[in-house]
Amino acid sequence: MTPQEEVWLRAVLAGVIRREGGFVDHSADPGGATNHGISLRYAQSIGLDLDGDGDTDRHDIERLSPERALALYRRDFFEKPGISHLPPPLWPVVLDWAVTSGPAVAVRAVQRVAAALGEASVREDGRLGPHTIGACERLVHWLGATAVVNALCDEREAWLRALVARAPRRGVFLTGWIARAGSFRLKERGS
Repeated sequence: MTPQEEVWLRAVLAGVIRREGGFVDHSADPGGATNHGISLRYAQSIGLDLDGDGDTDRHDIERLSPERALALYRRDFFEKPGISHLPPPLWPVVLDWAVTSGPAVAVRAVQRVAAALGEASVREDGRLGPHTIGACERLVHWLGATAVVNALCDEREAWLRALVARAPRRGVFLTGWIARAGSFRLKERGS
């Protein structure tokens, strides 16, 4: 990663922390209590025991610092799924989606969008390998980052609406989710 990309990544990660906010425990959220966007369900899956009592529960989520959340985002939502290998202009929208819905959901969406934008050989398997990464690089080069990012925003909004259609209880979040997805849209130069 170049020094400029490192600065960009830090800004992207800081944006996720800012959008996620602090501690929340909403009954309609299947992830359970969250702090800085780190859910209890995810924390349990990695054995995050911040209070040293031998388990992972609400108390560990309450103790989570923004710095620790940022490190987890970088490791498990950016580097591990391979989002770090995508063209940097795609990082904000894909990383944010990975944080809110899981890396596999975000990666499959990238693959659907790549195929829809002309990289028909890209398969939706939830893994960011050289084929998908190369396709994304070509699309950003040919169509421009704006077109690819905006197509990802369209896909995210459609995915969120379908999620709420399947799980109406989550409808309480839809307006905020759609606004968040739309916040990543880029304007064409000169617009």
